[in-house]
Amino acid sequence: MEKDLLNLDEFEVISLEENDNGDYLFNVKPKSPTMVCPECGSVSVVNNGTYNRLARDLNCYEHKVGINIMGNRHKCRDCGITFCDTYKSIETNAKVTVRLKTKICELATKRPFLQIAEEYGITMPTVKRIFMEYVEAEEKKRVLYSPTVLGIDEAHLNKTMRGVIIDVKARRVIELLDTRSKNRVMEYFNSLPNSDKIKIVTMDMWRPYAEAVYECLPNAKIVIDRFHVVKALNVALDNVRKSITSEISGRGSRANVRNLRYLLLSNFEDLNPDQAQELDDMLDRNETLNKAYTLKEGLRNIYLCKTRKEAENLYKSWVKEIPDDLSEFQTVRKMVDNWHTEIFNFFDCEGYTNGITECLNNLIKIIERYGRGYNFEVLRAKIMFTTSATKPAKYAFKKSTAKRASGPTNDSYGFSIGGMMPDITYQEYKESKVLEIGSGVDMDELATILDMGEF
Repeated sequence: MEKDLLNLDEFEVISLEENDNGDYLFNVKPKSPTMVCPECGSVSVVNNGTYNRLARDLNCYEHKVGINIMGNRHKCRDCGITFCDTYKSIETNAKVTVRLKTKICELATKRPFLQIAEEYGITMPTVKRIFMEYVEAEEKKRVLYSPTVLGIDEAHLNKTMRGVIIDVKARRVIELLDTRSKNRVMEYFNSLPNSDKIKIVTMDMWRPYAEAVYECLPNAKIVIDRFHVVKALNVALDNVRKSITSEISGRGSRANVRNLRYLLLSNFEDLNPDQAQELDDMLDRNETLNKAYTLKEGLRNIYLCKTRKEAENLYKSWVKEIPDDLSEFQTVRKMVDNWHTEIFNFFDCEGYTNGITECLNNLIKIIERYGRGYNFEVLRAKIMFTTSATKPAKYAFKKSTAKRASGPTNDSYGFSIGGMMPDITYQEYKESKVLEIGSGVDMDELATILDMGEF
């Protein structure tokens, strides 16, 4: 193996060693020792001894590569400090080269830390630290913002429920929270700039979410996603079905029971004529099940109403139809009463709900599946920063500034927008920028990436 394969111009390779495992060690020295004091900038510097420093580099032909840097110590005559040589290819006190660090960041988005550590002969904590430094840098680039319609959901990761924050209109994941506790959600809300811009918050029936919204976002209305109301209805109906299975199975036919469950829980309008007829025949054979199904469809129909008043009147009529012996639907009634304001806010908020609920739920299921292989900290970083679904913030410019920037100018600042020389200062330019949308992750694109196993 040739010495020049190291390909680091600032070092002169003195010798090359190879061990029994086929790994290589380059013994090098700097071509241009550091002769300027980093403290005071003085060039009155003298040599003050030597030192050896070991670092890992990129593998070469699948062989591990180490670098032994035989560097210099220096002393400044003016301020008296001692210091060592510094290098472009390896950061101060680092144990891996810059190019290996870059490679580790790239690999850590695709492969387990332990596997990377073993490949390059470093420790797993070192791999994790390098990756988290990358994440910290990406965090600093992220632009937080307050969407008009904010959605809150959750995912079960590593035996803990985590908060998922989305921009409903833009269909973007904008944060993953380590817990869904009230304090954590409040902390997130309080970190948002211009949170008064949030007008609607869609969510499920988790009381800590609601309390956090009411305390931190007084200008926002909570809308309980209709998906959760319909889900509660389906659970009630299915519990009724289970309680009377022996009466409706027809000689204990498992096929009939399974098919009935599918027919009951499907939206009636989604059934074809044959399925609708089969359902009618089964319901005709059991009065209790017929009543339960009618109640399920009846409450679901409130979402066809055009106004809140119409929906609330329909709900009042629905409540009167619940028999005392159908406790499952009495439970649904109590749930709706407990969340009455938030459920019926749907009709005052342009019908806003998590219109992306199906996509979000599928996305969360996939995230939960991937979550078994990562701790939350790493999984969040991978989702938020490491795929093409991650989108940067977008800005616009105030009309008055754009107009001035388009005209002729003899701008002395040498500052340009889109190749034009504007008649504005850099400070005016910064102040004229208007945030259109902050950083986030496109849900549809992320779902595709995860579903294709390219994560």
